[in-house]
Amino acid sequence: MPPVHVAGHDLITKPGTPDVGRVRVWFQGVPEAKVAKNRIHLDIQAAPGEHEQLIGQLITLGGTILADHPRFTTLADPERNELCINRA
Repeated sequence: MPPVHVAGHDLITKPGTPDVGRVRVWFQGVPEAKVAKNRIHLDIQAAPGEHEQLIGQLITLGGTILADHPRFTTLADPERNELCINRA
């Protein structure tokens, strides 16, 4: 899986990638299709004033907004894995 760059940060990097100033998250692919709600998901804190920009970038990358709440937005990737982007 290639790195995904959102708002100037690497959200996904390959093992062995230098991580100075970065958050490293590795997703392991599996052959089985998703059959139930995820037991865990990411909560990402947007920098002050960058929530809408980050949401827009994730939608451009194939994300879908599932719910928009006063303190966070829940999105799903194309495979319906969920994550939340928290407002600063």
